[in-house]
Amino acid sequence: MKNLMNQLKNRFLLGLVILMPMGLSLWIIVKIFNAVDAILGNSIYEILGKRIPGLGILIMLATIILAGYLGNQFAFKKVTNFIQQMFLKVPIVKTIYGPLKDIFTNFSDEESNNFKKAVLVTYPKEGSQCIGFVTKDSVLIGDQEKSVVFIPTTPNPTSGILVYVDHSQYQELDLPVDDALKAIVSLGAISPNKIEDYK
Repeated sequence: MKNLMNQLKNRFLLGLVILMPMGLSLWIIVKIFNAVDAILGNSIYEILGKRIPGLGILIMLATIILAGYLGNQFAFKKVTNFIQQMFLKVPIVKTIYGPLKDIFTNFSDEESNNFKKAVLVTYPKEGSQCIGFVTKDSVLIGDQEKSVVFIPTTPNPTSGILVYVDHSQYQELDLPVDDALKAIVSLGAISPNKIEDYK
């Protein structure tokens, strides 16, 4: 009886390990899909009188791609520049729009290193090291040059802390960003057995 219970327990744990990541991944994807689709989907529902799943996302993607094509057109650029300047002049709106514009511009820049390199940073004290991501290589604080490093929390990498550190306090890792994020999300369980650095 005891052996049977142990076998059932082991099978249950194995099934949990197999199904839970898939189930949670699908659940998150569905939640994101529904949330994004609802942005335009609700308006479409009011117009057509029926809901068509995915239509809101398709229209949004088409609008974004169209804006991208028109972005280099002189007339369209003048209009968007005028709207952007208006956004930057409105007191409350500019505090939201300004940082968001900078973030998206920075991340869309192919020459930017934002989140394109993982580093091992000395934090929170000497002898302790965390995986982080350089968001800006060089910032002057007084007369000292620092790097801006984002250190995600585990298992949720969307939150974390931002630290300004000397270049000597971190080492660039020979580790893809995806693998570094996997190590953080998995609480280190999927961390490589050996982490090499560039320096």
